[in-house]
Amino acid sequence: MNGETDKQGRDWKRKTFSLPTSLAEWVDRQAARGEASAYIAGLIEADRQRELARAELREFGYSGDMEITDEGRAAARALLDRQAASRAARRRKPDAA
Repeated sequence: MNGETDKQGRDWKRKTFSLPTSLAEWVDRQAARGEASAYIAGLIEADRQRELARAELREFGYSGDMEITDEGRAAARALLDRQAASRAARRRKPDAA
């Protein structure tokens, strides 16, 4: 879509990137036929949105000890995963009535 506009009114610029073979194959499997550019654009846009959200949170005072970091997100995700596993285990146990 070099120099074209898509259905959402976005302009496109052609770029050429090299990827490791394993990642290129992953893109091929994940993207609908012929839609690799849109798939990659979606991933980049999501990354951009996350960075914009982090910047906005920093503007509202979430910095220093309160800053949202990759490590903090990983710790929160691990906690949520443990809680979900615990809930699932409780649901599987038959009631001892």
